Amino acid sequence: MRGTLRRGLLASSIGAVALAIRLPTMLSSRHLGYDEGVYGASVDLMAAGFVPYRDFFSSQGPVYLPILRALDLTGVGGFRAPRLAILIAAVAIAGAVFVMVRRDGDDTRAWAAASLVATSGLMLLAVTPLHSVGIATAFGMWALVLATGPSSTVRTVALSGVLAALAIATKSLLAVPVALATLAVVTMRGGAAMAGLFAVCGAATGLLVSLPFGPAEVWDQYVVFHTEKTASHSAWANLTDLAGLLLHEELPLVVAVTVGIVVALVARRPIVGSQMPAWLLVGWLAVAIAVVAVPQPLIGGFERFAVVLVPPAALLAARLPIPTPVLLAVAIVALPFQWFVQDAHVVHRPSGEMEQVIEAIAASGTEAHTVADDPGIVWIAGGLSHPDTVDSSFARINTGRVTSELVSNAAEDPTTCAYLSWSTRFASLGLDPVPSGYTAAVVSGHRAFSTRSVCG
Repeated sequence: MRGTLRRGLLASSIGAVALAIRLPTMLSSRHLGYDEGVYGASVDLMAAGFVPYRDFFSSQGPVYLPILRALDLTGVGGFRAPRLAILIAAVAIAGAVFVMVRRDGDDTRAWAAASLVATSGLMLLAVTPLHSVGIATAFGMWALVLATGPSSTVRTVALSGVLAALAIATKSLLAVPVALATLAVVTMRGGAAMAGLFAVCGAATGLLVSLPFGPAEVWDQYVVFHTEKTASHSAWANLTDLAGLLLHEELPLVVAVTVGIVVALVARRPIVGSQMPAWLLVGWLAVAIAVVAVPQPLIGGFERFAVVLVPPAALLAARLPIPTPVLLAVAIVALPFQWFVQDAHVVHRPSGEMEQVIEAIAASGTEAHTVADDPGIVWIAGGLSHPDTVDSSFARINTGRVTSELVSNAAEDPTTCAYLSWSTRFASLGLDPVPSGYTAAVVSGHRAFSTRSVCG
């Protein structure tokens, strides 16, 4: 009983750390990057009755926006409600690491490994703003928890397949490493029959979550769109950038793994643990590195993708022969270190110019559409983005899915009452910051927010 209570308290403290370090950004009153703004504005469109893929473009998996919408219904924190998904994902990922390490019988090492995940710099980049990779990683990690459990039954394997599919249906490529690791465990423990069950349950789940939106539409926007994007980085350049990124964002975890490897080599001590063979754990980490190295520029907006390395690295750190007091000390130091180095303590607020626009959008009415190249501002203001421009990213512009004609038509839509040209996205299409028929309300350099009186 005492041991159970102790483990419960340790697990609860990990959850508290994961929540506390994200609380300032959870409370932030502005969007935390362009992508978060797109997802927040997309949730508002769903609340207004629009359907992802069919009525507006969605680049993420068919599981992602429905989860955000479900949490939006709670109303907790107002417009911030969808961010609850990120808090839950952060706790779930750290909890999965705790459970897996704890199965080897060491509460202290389990706490240390999970704490390194909860305070991870890459986790703060990926699992603090609204991003799909954190939710996908949470699904994938719990699929692996089930697959590596004490017993391998039809029920656990089937549920593991469902969770792995939900991970891939949230963020496809980045969920592949943990899904493959899970499949390998299922195959080793249950043979071809269990592997087949895992695959069938996964395939059925993937189809079921796509049906409400149209499988063809999901395939086009979730898969084909991402193959259309061109890469400007080589895999080698990404690997070089990854090394610097790990040193900057993951110094505590890098120290733990490095010390463990040195001890293993010098003392000739093996990697211990019963959850997964050492070769599979290392292979999982290698596949994660390979996925991150796919020629998509890692530095300059996609640093969060490297978060897929964190869970296998933390599990590896716990299994390497690093002395437990050293591992614990690194984990304890990691919290204050990341709190300040990653600016996790900062509550982000709108700038003066943005506040003016937010007030103007709010005054224009929440029922009317706003055509915007920064939909996050519309989301914060409680407005409603036009469905055709809710995702006006450079990726869509560069692939020809957002054109000057599409934006102009959206601005002329009778339901559109406001137009926001706040970044360089619309300008890159040769569009004027204030379209014909609109009157400027807020102007700041090349930025402008304008409205029109004749609208539905």
